[in-house]
Amino acid sequence: MGGLSRKATELETLREDNALSLTLDAGGLLFNRPMLRPEQIEIGKITARAIINAYELMNYDAVGISSYDLTAGIEFLQQASQESKFPWLSANILNSSNQQPVFKPATTIKLDAIKVGVIGITNPAAYIEKDDGFIIVPWQQILPELTQEMSKSCDMLILLSSLPKQANQQIANEIEGIHLIIQTGTQNQPTQKIQNTLITGTGAKGKYIGEMAINWQPSKKWSMGNKERLKTYRQRLDQINWRIKKLEQKGIPEKNAATPRVLNNYQNLVETQKQLTTEIALLENTKEEKVSTYINRFIALEKKLPEQPAVQKIIDKARADVNKKGKQRVTKNNPQKPKHYLGWESCIKCHPAQKTAWLKTRHARSYQTLELKKQQYNLDCLPCHVTGITIKNENQALSLAKEYRQVGCEACHGTGTEHIRTEGKRSMPFPRPAAKVCLRCHTPEHSDDFNYQRDRHLVH
Repeated sequence: MGGLSRKATELETLREDNALSLTLDAGGLLFNRPMLRPEQIEIGKITARAIINAYELMNYDAVGISSYDLTAGIEFLQQASQESKFPWLSANILNSSNQQPVFKPATTIKLDAIKVGVIGITNPAAYIEKDDGFIIVPWQQILPELTQEMSKSCDMLILLSSLPKQANQQIANEIEGIHLIIQTGTQNQPTQKIQNTLITGTGAKGKYIGEMAINWQPSKKWSMGNKERLKTYRQRLDQINWRIKKLEQKGIPEKNAATPRVLNNYQNLVETQKQLTTEIALLENTKEEKVSTYINRFIALEKKLPEQPAVQKIIDKARADVNKKGKQRVTKNNPQKPKHYLGWESCIKCHPAQKTAWLKTRHARSYQTLELKKQQYNLDCLPCHVTGITIKNENQALSLAKEYRQVGCEACHGTGTEHIRTEGKRSMPFPRPAAKVCLRCHTPEHSDDFNYQRDRHLVH
């Protein structure tokens, strides 16, 4: 949620410069896991509702549905979609009894004189099946017919897809009429053109906004104009002519000593020369058809961007509610000690120099960081701010004994039980932690400027 208020600020700026605009999301924004344990569901719903409310304030026009939006169950998202000011789209989530769409398959939005159709498709392969009365069918059963039907009334069609990249490429190759596919669950994707379809996607976790400025024309075709194509063809013809001239100066093709490979290369160049000359002549004598053009860019939501007050208020309330929920489950009279973990105070008896260095690091104050932000009972945050907690036993973090409330020695080096029992003869599991140990917590979402080679020296 951290970047939502900065995203809101950036969207406001972009809309000031664009009177006609669509704001779309391909989905996967409500939860960061495909499954949650029962005790996590209510906390997850608090965050999900806050994200929905923020998207409403940001005036989103439509959002696709990914399997990650179904983590809290179909009924939760059904209710959310009914209450949302923007439509949640999925054409291939069907009621298992009557085979009817559970959500709105598509929507049509009018931008001045242009009718834009927006379709949603959910990836069935990414969904963990539950017995909740619906199925996700393959796109092949739904999309061709829906595209054909919407093409009759829409000037432009956009697909919001949580399918994998290869499936989106297949759609672009096989289905005529979809002009833009926005895919989720990716890194920033440079725009790819297949047939008459553009495919793009913005990196997950809210670090970027993707902006595409489109000059849409009645031809409904993406291409370079004749002038640009002529320029490209002429440049290529000049290169071909130069290469042919160099070979002919060497006596090729007449020279008998020329190898078959060189002769074959010469013949290919001559054939390409003829084709380019023909194409240039045709373009020079053809009335240019106006084609649609675009400019795509990715805008980083930098921390220096100001927070949008109304959206930030939603985020702050959600975080406070999540922290309150966690606090209600604390067992104060039963402090928890993770199995096999000894706590940093056991380590310093033999490693006093390391203690002095560690106390100067942010690891030593990691729990206090949460206390200052009033998030010390937030289970989404706690596991990376304490010692001995994994995703399987993260509830222990709510009632941890004091000596584990920091990123202590064992958080990075592994449990010290055997090391102590053998009086140091058996080394720690990770005497020099590899990058994968650090990256369990220093993810792009939470630590976007982390560099293992540079930063590991800060804690050694």
